[in-house]
Amino acid sequence: LPPPGRAGLDAAGHLPAASAESVAMSKDLKRRGWTFVGPTTMYAFMQSMGLVDDHIIVRNGLEQLLSTEADLDLVGSAGDGAAAVALLGTTQVDVVLMDLSMPVMDGVTATGVITARFPSTRVLVLTSHGDQQRIVDALDAGAVGYLLKHADPDQIIAAIRTVHAGGSPLDPQAARVLLEQRRARSAAPGAAESLTGLNAFRISLD
Repeated sequence: LPPPGRAGLDAAGHLPAASAESVAMSKDLKRRGWTFVGPTTMYAFMQSMGLVDDHIIVRNGLEQLLSTEADLDLVGSAGDGAAAVALLGTTQVDVVLMDLSMPVMDGVTATGVITARFPSTRVLVLTSHGDQQRIVDALDAGAVGYLLKHADPDQIIAAIRTVHAGGSPLDPQAARVLLEQRRARSAAPGAAESLTGLNAFRISLD
């Protein structure tokens, strides 16, 4: 592949959209043990993905979305947190896309278990819940990012790559909730300087 700034890249320095055939071929080679290094701005290696959501329609849609990206390899999906923990016990996963409201084991509990047992796996929350308590609970459990399901597909893909690169993407609505909580605590008499679940994050409002 040509290096950044050479032929084959668009004006922003990104690879053009991969065809379905090239995506399938690259994923097949990955499973055979090949490692890919490419001229991208946010990632160099294919990422193994896990998907956790109790709604089949949502899972199917996300599976289809992830399948279009050559650098994302969906290795398993689960309908609840307990099944996700079991999956990670048998399969190496770089990033888990995690719902919160699920039967058997909810996403917050599953996130805590996963980050404790599988420290190399990063959890990115994707949920419809934007209330303060859910956000703080998920981040305290070890999630490295928090998205709401109204996010565009491109935002979800970009967030996954950000997580894999070591970043902490946060939905603007979730960021506002945490900032408002911080301001409220700062205004209270004797308020602590820190905010649980926020200090470890670089909040992005993009």
